[in-house]
Amino acid sequence: MFWFIFFCLPVFSWTNHFLGTYLTFKESPEILSSNPVKVESFKAFVNKEAIGLEKLLEEIEQEAREKLENYPPRPEHLRFQANDPKNREIRVLKALRLNPEIKLALFIQELPATKKPSGKKLFATEVSVYKEDKFLDSLPIYEVKEGSIIKPIQVLSTASDEPDYGHDINLFTDTGTDFGQEYNFGTLSFGNPKYHYATQAPFHMGFFYESGIIYKLAPNFKRTYPEIRIHQFYKLAQFAFATGHEYWGYRFMGWAMHYLEDLTQPYHSTMSPGNSTPHLLWVEFKSIIGFKGTKQEIIERLSDRHTAIEVYQYNFLKSLLEKSDYTHPMVKAYQEVSKDKDYPNFNIHYAREVVAKESNSRAEGLDERIGKSPYVLAFKDVKDSSMLDIKPDEGSKEINNYLIQMMNSFGSHVRNFAKFVLKKDFEKS
Repeated sequence: MFWFIFFCLPVFSWTNHFLGTYLTFKESPEILSSNPVKVESFKAFVNKEAIGLEKLLEEIEQEAREKLENYPPRPEHLRFQANDPKNREIRVLKALRLNPEIKLALFIQELPATKKPSGKKLFATEVSVYKEDKFLDSLPIYEVKEGSIIKPIQVLSTASDEPDYGHDINLFTDTGTDFGQEYNFGTLSFGNPKYHYATQAPFHMGFFYESGIIYKLAPNFKRTYPEIRIHQFYKLAQFAFATGHEYWGYRFMGWAMHYLEDLTQPYHSTMSPGNSTPHLLWVEFKSIIGFKGTKQEIIERLSDRHTAIEVYQYNFLKSLLEKSDYTHPMVKAYQEVSKDKDYPNFNIHYAREVVAKESNSRAEGLDERIGKSPYVLAFKDVKDSSMLDIKPDEGSKEINNYLIQMMNSFGSHVRNFAKFVLKKDFEKS
């Protein structure tokens, strides 16, 4: 029941998280320290702080069991023990139940059209678990050396894109990996385990506001886990800052932000925007008795609109930054700090009770507006927006205004999160 919806859908909420995170903090110097940080390898961090990490990882596990809904407990044999010096960094990754094959390279992403890149250009195989990824290859990603000095905003913004490079790939028992067999996440919650991108979806989507009948007929939709990653990584960030590893403090903080940012995208907080529960039940019934056309139409509609809005938003924003247009409303939307006070202080339930709830409430409106704009829908089929024959229309103007609201929230949520991690003043004036 309902598994069909996720066989063909994209699983990246925002095509590139770097841009949004960078713009959010570009005009907020009071939040991020202006002091540069020293680049440090993950191995060096883990070896130096192994004893503290052993205690911290156990605290993270126990708190998750107590406070996170539908949390699958970590098997005891994955518990990190500091007294064994062998492969500590891999054992930390396994204690967190991440893909142990992630590269954890030292790199930064830079703004589009950067004229003087900072180092050697890196490609997908050097920063991700993927053997090929043309989009990742196209990004301005450059190597940094251990011991070099870089700005906190560079670390944070780069890291906020990184969980899409393989952190959550193939972690389930039916995804063909040894670690998937031992992580206790069970079979893939939804989607097709043959497609590696699809296997990260349960960690990057949060279906917390579907109808009760959906959960009763398809309880697998309760098994979405972005809260796990946010909880793990913000605790690691606080630990890294407290022990003097600012580079890893900002990098872990960026990883956690990624999952918060994912949930601001309505197609990641809502199972089937624009389709009511009774309609989905009717479509599924028709499919069962042999009338599969309507189901296929829904699959194509969801896939088209989900892909279109992500590609449209990325290309629109990228084109503005290539021209250094920092005054456009779409750019300024990330920096609208007056909206921050509209939300409560961050806590362990913020992702579910604030971010996903708000995003879910916007799903129908966004889906409706996408459907009215042939121009926006055309973005799913082009690599270069200059190739579009269709010109911007009234529908795209509506979508821009809607995206501006969403980017306001995006900025507010990650700023609130940063203030929490960095223990900044949380008073809402």
